[in-house]
Amino acid sequence: MLTVDLSAIRANVEALRRAAGDVLFMAVVKDNAYGHGLVPVAQAAVEAGADWLGIVHVREGIALRQAGIASPLLVLGYVPPEEIPAAVQHKLDVPLMNLEHATLVRAQIPVGQRLRVHLKVETGLQRFGVSERELLELARFAGFLPSATGQQSPFVPVGIYSHLAAVEETELDFTKSQIDRFTSACQSLGADHHGSLVRHIAATAATLVLPESRFDMVRCGIGVYGLWPSTDVKRLVKNDGLLRPALSWTKPIRALKTVPADAPVGYGCTWRPARESTVALLDVGYADGFDRSLSSKAVVEVNRQTCPVVGRICSNVTFIDVTAVGNVSVGDDVTLISSDPNSPASMDAQAERAGTINYELAMRLSPDLEREYRE
Repeated sequence: MLTVDLSAIRANVEALRRAAGDVLFMAVVKDNAYGHGLVPVAQAAVEAGADWLGIVHVREGIALRQAGIASPLLVLGYVPPEEIPAAVQHKLDVPLMNLEHATLVRAQIPVGQRLRVHLKVETGLQRFGVSERELLELARFAGFLPSATGQQSPFVPVGIYSHLAAVEETELDFTKSQIDRFTSACQSLGADHHGSLVRHIAATAATLVLPESRFDMVRCGIGVYGLWPSTDVKRLVKNDGLLRPALSWTKPIRALKTVPADAPVGYGCTWRPARESTVALLDVGYADGFDRSLSSKAVVEVNRQTCPVVGRICSNVTFIDVTAVGNVSVGDDVTLISSDPNSPASMDAQAERAGTINYELAMRLSPDLEREYRE
């Protein structure tokens, strides 16, 4: 069972809003709200004061509109031209990545209708986005600057944005150079004009450590869920209690096996106990989002004791050595991910053991997992 504390989501949004100051606040709920559940988290974020919501797929925007959410929704990722009619219908904001993309998008806007758009500017990440030298041509095409024809554009200019490459690693010199390039791009649209646009580049890390990055709006993702972008950012902020992890994951023990000394356990026979041991079986595995890279690395909590994952994690089965736990029974809960940031089974601790980041571990949690929401 995944348990998501919506009061923690609200508290994190409120804390990040305070840190951001007097600017608009976007809660990023892409990828099933980082595995926490799209609609319930989005509703909680809006209740806590989020002005905008950020998504990555048009289908996420449709789901939010169908749930009754009326807040501005920006699709942060590339939108295929064939999805533009749905974006128009559901009043989603869409990024224009370059002139070629904008041309394809424009051809898909239904006659007589208009599409709200943001210009995505490349400042150093080398992902999607228009270069500064091509920005003015795109801006004229999309109606961000006056057209020579004087005709109304089917685009509604809303914002201009970019994304930072290394602020989580606190590479502040490179980050500041990106901010400078973004500032220059905004100014190239005309000082009197870009004031009507929403300028945004800061995600959670920059929001917390670089006030000059906040512009007109910040886009906070990982922090909304009570997770830190990196240990470096957490160290710089010097406020461990600012964020509250919102998610915990427990599964009951389904079976207990007595395994003889030196008997192999799991695929590949990668683990053999040094002595006769008690192994608990859980009906959970990498298909659910408990990553295979955690095999014989993760630790979990059983009856308030730390126990190791042993052998290879299977698609739907995980082995836990519970030999050291007294009075363990079938049905006892095992904590795979703890909402206690100091737990050895916290999201951050498990991600470090897996050799990845908390973002990935959270987003890999299967949408099919049962989720319980509490206030």
